[in-house]
Amino acid sequence: MEQKEIAMIGRISAAMTHEMRNVLAIIRESSGLMQDILALSEESAFPHRDKFANALGKIEKHVRRGDELVTQFNAFAHSMDEPQDWVEVNEVTDQVAILMQRFARSKQVTLSAEPRAGAPSVYTSPIRLMLALAACVEHLVDQGEPGDAIVIRPDKEKEKAVIEVLVKKATGKAGRAPSDLADVREVLKALDGDVESVAGGDQVGVRFLLPLK
Repeated sequence: MEQKEIAMIGRISAAMTHEMRNVLAIIRESSGLMQDILALSEESAFPHRDKFANALGKIEKHVRRGDELVTQFNAFAHSMDEPQDWVEVNEVTDQVAILMQRFARSKQVTLSAEPRAGAPSVYTSPIRLMLALAACVEHLVDQGEPGDAIVIRPDKEKEKAVIEVLVKKATGKAGRAPSDLADVREVLKALDGDVESVAGGDQVGVRFLLPLK
């Protein structure tokens, strides 16, 4: 796929996230108005007040969750804007962790990111890096078992940026080192980086190594 086609997909996706935000804003405003009405009528009889208040609380909670998901998807869409750009490693790990939550939940695996103070930025292809990380997460989720915990953790090592995707096994036993990383390794090679398997103790996973430029 040509870069101009990728960029168009990104622009369409970004435009859709703005439309979703508008929908969420209307729901939030309507929910807020209903909460105000409930508050004004505290001294008068209002049938099923508790049920209304509970329902409005759930609406507010899920609007916040929806807004967070839309924000991360918007960032994903904008990662297609340029073929090469500066990427903050902390940000990309957080975005991938949020975007891949549904994949993890479907296998009863927890997924989180652990930002690191001083984690570097790299000049690379934002969309290719995100897709490679997502592919690693999906691979580890598919190999995982209920109760496993996957953590995406950035770091710095000499002249390289490091992104670790590690699985802590629920059983406490050593797991299998990830296999079938040929496609991911090919992407990292195109980004002047490399990928290696990690296996030790009750943790298995993958390390991305990217040059600092």
